[in-house]
Amino acid sequence: MRMQPEIAAIPEMWHEKGAIIDLLNQRSGNVYAFATGGATEQFNDADILYRSDKWEHIASDLVPFSAGRAINWAALRRKSDGYSLIASGTHPLCCRGDYVITEAVDFVTKTLSQVQYQHPYPIVLMGDLNTGYYQPSQQLLRQGHVDAFGRHWQIPMTFTDAWAELHPGNPDPSTINDDPVRLDYVYFQKTPISVGQSIVQSQIWPRAAGSDHRAVSGDVVLNRTACYFLKQLRCKLSPGVHQEQRCTALQLLLATAESSVPMLRGSGRGLTELPSCAEKPNFHLARASWCGEQKEPVACAKDSDGPNPVWDCHLQADGFCSLGGSPCAWPTGAPAREVSATQSQSQNNNGAGNPTRFVTWNLYVFTLAGRIHPVVDELMRMQPEIAAIPEMWHEKGAIIDLLNQRSGNVYAFATGGATEQFNDADILYRSDKWEHIASDLVPFSAGRAINWAALRRKSDGYSLIASGTHPLCCRGDYVITEAVDFVTKTLSQVQYQHPYPIVLMGDLNTGYFQPSQQLLRQGHVDAFGRHWQIPMTFTDAWAELHPGNPDPSTINDDPVRLDYVYFQKTPISVGQSIVQSQIWPRAAGSDHRAVSGDVVLNR
Repeated sequence: MRMQPEIAAIPEMWHEKGAIIDLLNQRSGNVYAFATGGATEQFNDADILYRSDKWEHIASDLVPFSAGRAINWAALRRKSDGYSLIASGTHPLCCRGDYVITEAVDFVTKTLSQVQYQHPYPIVLMGDLNTGYYQPSQQLLRQGHVDAFGRHWQIPMTFTDAWAELHPGNPDPSTINDDPVRLDYVYFQKTPISVGQSIVQSQIWPRAAGSDHRAVSGDVVLNRTACYFLKQLRCKLSPGVHQEQRCTALQLLLATAESSVPMLRGSGRGLTELPSCAEKPNFHLARASWCGEQKEPVACAKDSDGPNPVWDCHLQADGFCSLGGSPCAWPTGAPAREVSATQSQSQNNNGAGNPTRFVTWNLYVFTLAGRIHPVVDELMRMQPEIAAIPEMWHEKGAIIDLLNQRSGNVYAFATGGATEQFNDADILYRSDKWEHIASDLVPFSAGRAINWAALRRKSDGYSLIASGTHPLCCRGDYVITEAVDFVTKTLSQVQYQHPYPIVLMGDLNTGYFQPSQQLLRQGHVDAFGRHWQIPMTFTDAWAELHPGNPDPSTINDDPVRLDYVYFQKTPISVGQSIVQSQIWPRAAGSDHRAVSGDVVLNR
């Protein structure tokens, strides 16, 4: 009540939220609300609070990232004049160094960029970012790029730090206890859409109410011209000379905006005026991989050396290009990729005594919404009977719908557990061949989870447990070994209820020779100062058939393998007649190669 925020981000608030909003509204006269989108009480995030008497809620959601953290966002429209913005808040993991925060900034800004394509309004980013002003992560937010931690980082937007803008001589004051560092920020978007750079005040408030943090505020005059993407501003003005001049000026603003973030919608160019996609230097890659069997008239070409070279495919003439894309006309009659009839026939003949194909494929969540068609093309090419699919969130419905259109309605996802709330590996299966018995999801550390599904083959009653997981990346093998310990003990409990052999698949984010993978193959390992032992062992499908090359790259061109199909060996054997294992070419815009294992399932 003392600070009187109009919009705020509130980290570290869990089940107290209801009591806070009730008392706040008793005191204020019922003028506040929290944005309700997403499972905000299940993640360490930063809930969006707003004055509901002044702002109308358009949409909101929560997107998890590593370590149980998340980014909250809410699209809000001011009731007095229709000005709209995206208020966002986050709270990355504390006390692990700035690399973790830089990864979070990279994820958060790319996520907000996708949100901004759906809700084209400027962004305010707030939160406890758990790092200081001078750190690379914060330079990345202000500059849009930074060289740090042995690589170049680039994000699709830049921001102005409200406090530092008005206090350039003291940009890093303490906001926690009396520690000599700032952790809390209010950022106003600068490019490609400006919130409005008339920042009139920013304050670091005294510590109060028992918190170890000081609140940070930023007061800004929200420029209406910053809302040039708003559809309702597009010259819907009453007749008159003055209004026509304003409309012309607005159209110039729109043209400027659309040239900085190229779009088809509102671009003023018809299909006949667009350059041919075939003239673009990496058209062959788009046709062979990203765009697949495109029949739609438009795609968005990207530079091969850009931060995101994956084309936007299968667009209609009123679609958007994502950042860095420019529209082009897809050539009529361009040869499309074909699914091998031999592969399809061999898989359709599957049954008892014939091999069953298991596949794991990390789809790479960024830009996935624009790659549904090529992803489905590639799944049709691989013809999995059972698969684990990491890095797929809200795109799951679109993927299964299109996959069933193409396949004749033969696929399903196992439905057990809150699969869209964790970084996991959804279980896909041929529902014409397998019956779903039970399935669930069990979370473990860092917002990750193990998916499992007990399935029964319709032809002969053979049953198994298909499982998938995706442990935390880039923290060393100790984290993966802990995950393997948890996952196998969890699967042992599942196996007690459903006494069938296990197939374990996923992006395990570690190499073949690491202790965690030795643990899966041997059942025990001495590593990290202790002895580890798990209740089962597995055979690595690829390594079993390629003992001279067990650790080939499955991500980009990095010299390491991350993706695995494991068949249980003890105490229950899946069946050791592994007849084929393949590492598939990178396709459909993913940074990972799919891995498959074909096994004859012994009854």
